[in-house]
Amino acid sequence: MDSGLQLKLLMLGLWLIMVYRSYGNIVRSLSSKEWPSTTAKVVLSSFDRTQSLYEPKIIYRYSINGMQYDNDTYTHLGAFSTTKKTAIKISKNHPEGSNITIHVNPRAPQQSVIVPGIHWVQVASFVALTLMLLGIAYIGEILNFIYPGCQPKCT
Repeated sequence: MDSGLQLKLLMLGLWLIMVYRSYGNIVRSLSSKEWPSTTAKVVLSSFDRTQSLYEPKIIYRYSINGMQYDNDTYTHLGAFSTTKKTAIKISKNHPEGSNITIHVNPRAPQQSVIVPGIHWVQVASFVALTLMLLGIAYIGEILNFIYPGCQPKCT
């Protein structure tokens, strides 16, 4: 098996792992738009910094059928990383002690989310990763297109 095919198979494997790991969150995100909404009280409103990005940290408390739950899921597909300005804005839009509307999974009330559904940033990230893996998988063909007759040694 030549190295070009091995690289393509490796990138396909990585892409399949990415899809497999994301599948549950994608299904949950899509179904969360249909979940019933309820009111929750914001217990903590801040943001965390990870390297140069910021994540809003909104912890909220709600009750379903007499059971009390705490959660901090802002959106389902992974961490919602953004700029400091946006994280501060989100935090200010959900001040501690305020009531917010959340969406609760009727089959598993411990699962809830403030912003249901899939968002363009998450779709764009998935597309960008897919394109990156395709670019790596086809790097030989891309270089041969740019520099015809350059394989295997370009000097």
